[in-house]
Amino acid sequence: HIVDEEGYYAANPNDAFVVENFHIELVANNIITSDSSIVLVLDRSGSMADVANNGFTKSQLLKSAVGVVHELMKDSDQIGIARFDHEADALLPMTLKSAGLGTTLTGTGLDPRGSTNIAGGILVGSGLINGAGATHPNKAMIVLTDGNDYPVPNTIATLPPGTINQTTFALGFGLPGQVNDATLDQISINTGGYRLITGNMTNNDGRFMLAKFFIQILKDATLNQTVVDPEGQLLWNGKPQEIEFLISDSDVSVDVVALCPIPFALDFQLITPGGDVITEAMSGVEPNVRYRVGSDVAYYRLMLPALPSKPDSSHRGMWKAVLGLKRPDEILKELRQFREQRMELAEFIRRVSEFTQKPTPFNLTVHTYSNLRLEATLVQDGFAPGDMVNLTASLWEYQSPLKTDASVWADVVQPDGSRSVLNFTRTAAGSYAAMWPTTLPGIYRFGIRAEGRTSGNAR
Repeated sequence: HIVDEEGYYAANPNDAFVVENFHIELVANNIITSDSSIVLVLDRSGSMADVANNGFTKSQLLKSAVGVVHELMKDSDQIGIARFDHEADALLPMTLKSAGLGTTLTGTGLDPRGSTNIAGGILVGSGLINGAGATHPNKAMIVLTDGNDYPVPNTIATLPPGTINQTTFALGFGLPGQVNDATLDQISINTGGYRLITGNMTNNDGRFMLAKFFIQILKDATLNQTVVDPEGQLLWNGKPQEIEFLISDSDVSVDVVALCPIPFALDFQLITPGGDVITEAMSGVEPNVRYRVGSDVAYYRLMLPALPSKPDSSHRGMWKAVLGLKRPDEILKELRQFREQRMELAEFIRRVSEFTQKPTPFNLTVHTYSNLRLEATLVQDGFAPGDMVNLTASLWEYQSPLKTDASVWADVVQPDGSRSVLNFTRTAAGSYAAMWPTTLPGIYRFGIRAEGRTSGNAR
């Protein structure tokens, strides 16, 4: 070596060099999703026997929605069920999803009877979610009721302090006035959860309203994000429906969920940004692809990239879900192969003429476990026409406010069915706000959406 004018050593071109290999160990936690413990607190009062949609009672729609929620949970998640009428008790202790629901949906445990003791149900549910059986750190309680708290001595206000101490979601099954908005707010406020009210469910679109709300709440309870949630109809021998959805480089996994009265009849495919077609036959063959069919639901669950051999074209970009109906003879052949599907076979044969002559409704929900998050809040000044609805939205990427600008808006459905768009104003990095003046009594629905680019410049 020689020394230069500033006293630093420099290499002499005549020197011989020895090359060394340095081994650097990288350690990371392989955490894809966090396991969750979920408790359902379910109303079984007498009014749950009322017909809600096309001959289906509230109780039947509730059981269908619970079945869908259970199907979509991860095998390692835990579920418990508390029930209430004038009494309250635990119908299902905290149980691994993989262990099933036993006779919860097939037995008489949720059959309607008696009056409505919401507070008693919450007390039992709180015992389950805070008990030794709920071992996962991410915990949530979901309360569903179609009425008002009764009897008076056991109201929400009389619950012991600290009873509602986990993230809690309140779901009102019915119209405003039939359910007590203030009580539902009291259940969910300041817990990290929120309340929803189904409203009128008598039209065809209402068939899966409760299940859709349950999926939304499950998605939020398990820290997932909604990408799209359109609905539509399928015709036998008709053109398949194509629904586009964007996946970003911040997304880790994706569920593409189709609610349908005959999910076993669906011809359901996904098309990657690179044009590759993912079919149900690839479930388990491709290590990152799973396809499941349950009662009223069929879904893909993908780890990203979906095709490890093509990582650049099966992750970030525009995807398509393609939904159609299989031929009746193909469906019958498949159903006859599986003895456990004899109920679906009997139902299909009984209603084959109806299915082949009338449109079949579906609802598609795409949600992701993602490092990109949209969080929204809604606060009402009151419940009378003229009161203001205040909305906020926050965009996060990797636990930090999203620094890039985005367009944020709400698709608003008013009580009379009319639709409007409400644009949000950016108030700070990742923060947006808007206000909506109410004019009519009834239920307003705000679907809050955002569009922009990630820090990696992905849409």
